[in-house]
Amino acid sequence: AVTVLVPAAYGLVLVAMELAPPAVIAAGRALNVVFAALVGIWLLHEPRTPRTLGGTAVIVAGALALAL
Repeated sequence: AVTVLVPAAYGLVLVAMELAPPAVIAAGRALNVVFAALVGIWLLHEPRTPRTLGGTAVIVAGALALAL
């Protein structure tokens, strides 16, 4: 399933970049890591370490900078 879904997801990103500004799409893609960290903390009860929270904050700041 992964061999089919990953290229399809990439194709959808390319289509999205034609429909919206690439900076907005890039910011959205960068936030996937943040969502994964939040799911890990909330659903999987992973520890909230300063490293995880700091890294998440840096990614969010970078995504906001890209969106501006």
